Amino acid sequence: MRKESIAFLIDKTINQSYMDGFSHDSVIAILNTKMTNLRSVLVKEKPDIKIEDLMDVEDWDSISPVRAKYTVFYVQHSTKRIEDIRWIEKNKCKFNKLSNSQIFNLIKLKEKLIKNKVKIIEQEIIY
Repeated sequence: MRKESIAFLIDKTINQSYMDGFSHDSVIAILNTKMTNLRSVLVKEKPDIKIEDLMDVEDWDSISPVRAKYTVFYVQHSTKRIEDIRWIEKNKCKFNKLSNSQIFNLIKLKEKLIKNKVKIIEQEIIY
């Protein structure tokens, strides 16, 4: 599974949870439960593997087995999203006319714009 697909699934879970009326703490609990379950399945398959050791690996393709690769990115992205949820909780008063899912979508938009800006700058440097 591609990194983008994993990120999409996590983001979709968060958005749907907000639209269903879940609180910030409930959404965080959902993400933590899924991370814990993924880690436990991986440890059952490969008891010698430690996810924490793989969290800082830059080369995505060097991680094996595939389940470890999936789990590492799932944990990385979920951790990032938990930080985003906490930010939303802390700054909700600044966006009092927007719902939690709308604020979350703004965060995703910001990330996409930053990513595209970096791509454009890299293209300009190449030419």
